[in-house]
Amino acid sequence: MSDRASRLRERRNQSKEKAQSQVEPESDSEDRESQESEESKPSKTSKTEKTSKTGETDSSQESTSLKDEQVGTYLYLPEEQRDEMNFRYKMISAEYEREFGESLEKNRHYYPLVIEYGLDCLEDATPQEVREMLEELEY
Repeated sequence: MSDRASRLRERRNQSKEKAQSQVEPESDSEDRESQESEESKPSKTSKTEKTSKTGETDSSQESTSLKDEQVGTYLYLPEEQRDEMNFRYKMISAEYEREFGESLEKNRHYYPLVIEYGLDCLEDATPQEVREMLEELEY
């Protein structure tokens, strides 16, 4: 549990450093980065060792973090709906990966698709139609 907490703390610190370096002038941020790198060498070394042992690279290092691009939103779904959404994601993701040779990420790609096209479906719905749709869902 403490390993997970330290990884989360390290990610938060990296995000803060990144945000601060974008705001501060380059000369100040370079000085601060060199000081911080000296302070956090053990944690960076251990992270490097972990990636070299597994042979995998951290995807957050290669691309921007999803948290930097999008806003986290939590919602509650009936279990059956959640299961259906997860099942459909697996099917669509497998077909997408087979077709294009790249993965369809659940949070970055799939959820925004579900929401956007769901919103499109509801855009012209009258209140009566919304009520009928809810009744079909058995609410």
